[in-house]
Amino acid sequence: MSVTDSVGRMGGAPLTAMRAAFGGLVFPATRAWRTEGSTTAEQMLAAFDRYADELTPALFGHWGAGAV
Repeated sequence: MSVTDSVGRMGGAPLTAMRAAFGGLVFPATRAWRTEGSTTAEQMLAAFDRYADELTPALFGHWGAGAV
């Protein structure tokens, strides 16, 4: 049994939500990286970081207020 199988059996919804959040982060970051004409892994990571910085407040809203 893989970790994915055991996590899916214990609670598929959280796993699905994590996949959706990750996909929602990677897709626009990759698109931005390509349209900016970037070519390096460092530029891809920078694009990913920009979108990750926006995702955290969007997911946690007021719960993350004051959190580091």
